[in-house]
Amino acid sequence: MKIRNTKSVEVSKQEEEIQKKIDEQIKNIKAAKIDYQKIIEIGREQGFLNEENRKQIWPTLLEINLSKMPNQKIMNEDQQSKFYDQLKKDIDRSIAFLDSFQNEESSKIKKQQQKLFRILEGLMQKQPELQYYQGYHDVATLFLLIFGNTEGYYMTEKAANTFFRQAFQFKNFLEVSKLQQCSISTKYINQLIYRFFHLSFQDSVLIIILFQTQIPLYILQRKVH
Repeated sequence: MKIRNTKSVEVSKQEEEIQKKIDEQIKNIKAAKIDYQKIIEIGREQGFLNEENRKQIWPTLLEINLSKMPNQKIMNEDQQSKFYDQLKKDIDRSIAFLDSFQNEESSKIKKQQQKLFRILEGLMQKQPELQYYQGYHDVATLFLLIFGNTEGYYMTEKAANTFFRQAFQFKNFLEVSKLQQCSISTKYINQLIYRFFHLSFQDSVLIIILFQTQIPLYILQRKVH
């Protein structure tokens, strides 16, 4: 006789209710009736559950229409940004630590790292005024794995020019104090400081939390203020 796992049933029902709320917001997004407050509540209290939901919701939070983005060349092979070497070092240490890549062959990891490099090097080539900071490759990794090469690039670019814009203005660690001038939440400031001092995220879940809580909060502040 099998014993019914009551806790699993409760979790399943809870996720069903959350998915209903998410489906309602996705429907509103498609109808151009975006309720940022509701999206924020879901992101902060329950999360967006899976990658398919995030594909629908994250572009809305970053206010980008991926369907209208041109399918253009991401990186110029004959050009190098001033952060070329730094990016190589950062990306050589990326992706392999993620849970989903723990048992993958090195060749597959290397292929993903090459894609990630093209996204970030392409961004630095296109916008040389930006000051790359160590750790942003974690965020770009998330966009790459969920959205793929081209859409991942545009999500990375938009996030760098909106939510992370102030971080890309710092030329060195001595300017970290400028973070105190940010008008966004203390939790976000703390996460940025962690990145400046080389504290690595050990699981992509932590990055996902950032995009379910802090970006919605930031967007709301822009809408209200």
